This record gives sequence, structure tokens and C-alpha cells, in this order.
Amino acid sequence: MKLRIFDKYMVENQNIGKQLNKITLDNNKSLSDNKNLIDENKKLTKKLLINVIIGI
Repeated sequence: MKLRIFDKYMVENQNIGKQLNKITLDNNKSLSDNKNLIDENKKLTKKLLINVIIGI
């Protein structure tokens, strides 16, 4: 009986672990996407500043 309860919790813990891994992967992708957006923002800001300086 105790073994069955233990098995039940092991399966539940494995499922929780899988969900946490998926969340971690999703978060890592979001961080990567954010970094790319920040880099693009920096490039565009630099272009904008150069255009403003040239325009003055």
C-alpha cells in the first residue's frame, strides 16, 4: 500500500518536473526574444540619433 502511494507521488512529481521544464524553456525563449528586441531597439535608436545629427 505504501509503495502504491509512493508511486503515485513519483508520477505526480515527474509531471510537475515536466511542467517546470516547459516553463523554463518558454522563459528562456522569451528572454532570448527580449534580448533580440533590445538589440534591434539599440540599432534603430543609433540610426535615429545619426539622422537627427545629420539633419541639424
